[in-house]
Amino acid sequence: MPELSLLLVKPDAIKAHHATAILNRVRRLGLKVERTRSILLTEEQAHSLYEVHRGQPFFVDLIRFMTSAPCLAAIVSGNNALSRLATLCGHNNPQEAEEGTLRRLYGIDRMQNAVHSSAADRAQGEISLIFTEATS
Repeated sequence: MPELSLLLVKPDAIKAHHATAILNRVRRLGLKVERTRSILLTEEQAHSLYEVHRGQPFFVDLIRFMTSAPCLAAIVSGNNALSRLATLCGHNNPQEAEEGTLRRLYGIDRMQNAVHSSAADRAQGEISLIFTEATS
């Protein structure tokens, strides 16, 4: 059964014009991009997306960065989409990411690392947070 994941192309990758290349890599992996939308995250949305990092020294800067400019949000589907997308994204630190991963190719540092993809236990909530009838 196909899984769904949220993929965010972060502000750094949008500014560097990498969104199309990133989505093309997702498609070449055999995953389907179901829906996309440009979104300027609210502080509340960013807090919800990055709740797992609350209390970390970088949390405030991360929220500020993620709300500083638009992101491109995508619902991605496919067999094992969550793990396949996570592998494609790579390690959070672009310098530690495997060759050919999105973060290695397009990331700058741990915060400006081009993409966010959902953890398995958070995917549905993150999709609902970004793709609601009121905001679609």
